Amino acid sequence: MALWGLAAGWEVSIPVGQVARVPQSCAMCGAVESAGWQSVPLSADLAFLQCADCTRLEAVRPGPAARFTWLCLGLSILLGASAAVSESILPAWVILVVPTVLAVAITVLLAWAFFIREASTRPSNRARRAVRFRRLQNRARVYFCKNEAWARDFSAQYGAVPSASRESIVHSPVVLGLLVVVTLTPLVSLLVWDNKYPALFVDNASNRAIRIWVDGKPGALVPPNEDGHSPATIRVSKGKHRLGSSATNAVSPEREVEAEVVFRHRHLYNPGELGCYWRRVVLYEATSSSHSDEHHDRAPTSQSGPISVQEFYDLPGIDDWFEDSPQKSTFGQSSLGYWRVALVRNNVCTEMSMRGCDPVLRQRLISCETVAKTDADINRCITEATTACPAAVQRH
Repeated sequence: MALWGLAAGWEVSIPVGQVARVPQSCAMCGAVESAGWQSVPLSADLAFLQCADCTRLEAVRPGPAARFTWLCLGLSILLGASAAVSESILPAWVILVVPTVLAVAITVLLAWAFFIREASTRPSNRARRAVRFRRLQNRARVYFCKNEAWARDFSAQYGAVPSASRESIVHSPVVLGLLVVVTLTPLVSLLVWDNKYPALFVDNASNRAIRIWVDGKPGALVPPNEDGHSPATIRVSKGKHRLGSSATNAVSPEREVEAEVVFRHRHLYNPGELGCYWRRVVLYEATSSSHSDEHHDRAPTSQSGPISVQEFYDLPGIDDWFEDSPQKSTFGQSSLGYWRVALVRNNVCTEMSMRGCDPVLRQRLISCETVAKTDADINRCITEATTACPAAVQRH
């Protein structure tokens, strides 16, 4: 049965200003005699009757549209969640497309087996709203009715014939179910997948590509991050792992580090401890003098400066990764001052590691920059470091 056939009905026109005379029959099922009636007002001068016997079953058991919609909702959540929590870390497009295609196919089969085939054999008089005002047209009020017998009786009061009509296809429970599936399945899949596999930045500060290992298993190939602004991103499941790195043709990791990946935290893997980083804290002051002493609730826990060299970082308080925070003009309409924290490359320290300088000299540079008070102090630290290891390029 076609989807459009599920929404078949009849239109009844009543001249504007004329008091409607409704037939003494049930607008839902067409029954003439019943144990009880329900009067349902539709407009100021029109109240149609529904048979209590016809509506009682609808009140006890949800209609097929409601059952089918809830079925599609559960199917979307089930397929989306099951695909997203698979053991293998699948690409995002697979998580979005595959569960959706499967859910749509299963939904169509279920619709045919439990809804469309049933709808083709049962009378189409089970709508909760048996009659509904539709529009004004040609000085007449047009009503939509699901029951043909009642519509013909109603039209006979005015010597007219009801016209066959169809509802918009979006009113079809099958279409609504498909919309639920197509909308929720990829959304649920992506949310569950993103929760289970947080993003992990990998900053390859060497001059060659490396392979990343997770718990002893070979993973992605990561090219060198030459500009210091575009680190690779990989997905790792939540929990504790052994992260390793090696040459691209190695059969095992050359070095490993214990790491714990936490949802909604930002993590950075620095293979070989070759990269050095600088935290920059920027305060955007209030534009209104009455709020000049107020700040955002999330004040930074530390000030601008270098951070110690590590192979794995857990940095949940970083707003801007590998780029400076936006200019103050971007937030010029804010009434409150607030902080933003950026993590960028410490270029001099990183250059020292790439040129083979002694790690002790790099740590000495970081310690000197940490206690520096002015730009002149920082320049003095850089001068001392590059003098001790002249191969390093003097830039920050």
